[in-house]
Amino acid sequence: MKNISTRARVLFLGAIAVAVTLCVAFVADPAPHGPKFGTELAFLVLSEILATLSLGIVMEKDDTVLPLGAAFVPVSVGYVLFVLLMAPVGAFAELSTSGYLCIHLVGLAVAVALAVFIDMGERHVRVQDVQDRAMLVPKKTFVAEARVAMEEARSRFPERKDLLSLAEKRVEDLRFAASSRPGSEDVDDELAAAVTELSRSASEGDEKGFESALREVDRRHRVRQIKIKSL
Repeated sequence: MKNISTRARVLFLGAIAVAVTLCVAFVADPAPHGPKFGTELAFLVLSEILATLSLGIVMEKDDTVLPLGAAFVPVSVGYVLFVLLMAPVGAFAELSTSGYLCIHLVGLAVAVALAVFIDMGERHVRVQDVQDRAMLVPKKTFVAEARVAMEEARSRFPERKDLLSLAEKRVEDLRFAASSRPGSEDVDDELAAAVTELSRSASEGDEKGFESALREVDRRHRVRQIKIKSL
């Protein structure tokens, strides 16, 4: 409901801007106008519509692309200013109607090109964000499972301070482990399997098995770090 309300307010403001422009053009000065006036008015209304749409689009952006998406606003505002500056050019410069129209079309093409570049940048940021999130999933999974195993070990082997201290250090090492990368799937799976064994031995109260699994987790972690550095 909030998004609909925001979008409605933006569209309402845009409609007011267009209405005011048309009133000023035809009501305040009802005298006949030439083709340059019609060209200027058409592009001015178009620029106001584009600015309204840009503002509405930016207000719906999420935090991932908002800094980049916000560039739509200065681009649209810059285009509105360009169209407004073309009004005195059309009034005082000795330009043909076709020449005047060509300048407007060039300005519109530049604004559209900038908007396309911004949109391409947004798409790249989104793809990169999805990839980064996907690369964090394996790490988050085995780190979370290792923490659960650690808590289980504390309740199962409270007298083994040395073993718990070592386990806590290994869990901390996993927390600061490198994030997954394309090509690290095999070492991710091996480390995840070792952590699963660690969790199983802790839940079953298998002290020797937990100690053995802890050594395996440490070994797999080291192998994984070396592999990821080489990618």
